[in-house]
Amino acid sequence: DPEQARAFRRWSEGARRSPYREHGEQHDAEFDLDDLLSRLRGQGGFEDIGGFEGAGAWRSMPRRGRDARAEISIDFLDAVLAREVAVEIEGRGRLRVRVPGGATDGTRVRLAGQGEPGANGGPPGDLLLTLRVRSHPSFERDGDDLQLDVPVTIPELVLGANIEVPTPDGSANVRVPPHSLPGTRLRLRGKGAVKRAGGRGDLTLRLEAALPEGGGEGLEAVAKSMEPLYEGRDVRGKLRGAR
Repeated sequence: DPEQARAFRRWSEGARRSPYREHGEQHDAEFDLDDLLSRLRGQGGFEDIGGFEGAGAWRSMPRRGRDARAEISIDFLDAVLAREVAVEIEGRGRLRVRVPGGATDGTRVRLAGQGEPGANGGPPGDLLLTLRVRSHPSFERDGDDLQLDVPVTIPELVLGANIEVPTPDGSANVRVPPHSLPGTRLRLRGKGAVKRAGGRGDLTLRLEAALPEGGGEGLEAVAKSMEPLYEGRDVRGKLRGAR
């Protein structure tokens, strides 16, 4: 059967590409020889396929192993900084995995040759890892940018101050401008996540007012002393447009 012969030649020449892409690269799809053989059996056997006699010759040819799949959990900062991590995979032992730039929860990484062994001397398949990224107690992610809420004292907001804040790369000194309001945002460029195309996103600092604990009457006295500063000022006037 010429159609059967063409099907075999396509397989033997490696024409089994998959349309899906992963991290910008095209990869081989899994090929099920048994499925092809069973289809050929239903069309009248193997006698006329490229001169081969029976299925035995097919089954003795080298075949690529199947791809394997697994999930791994990684730390938030490992994903942000695209680090190399060591993971334990059941049945495959300890492997080192380079987290790609731009990786988020659900990103898939392909490890070539770490899948199921091939048959009859064929190459092994690949291992497809799905990344599960743990949350961070302080940083929040927005694409390639990060956000961090930073508590500051009332004197620091009013008078301005140099403060120390955490970043993915360690601590950094930041200047709080005088007369800053709660909710003011400061940007640290290049302190966010590693991007897929290279470079880094930014880290946005959101200032939060931290009231002193146990201030009692002293804190109330300070608040009352500030009341005259608000006389004649409609501090909630901008909210009228939201009604």
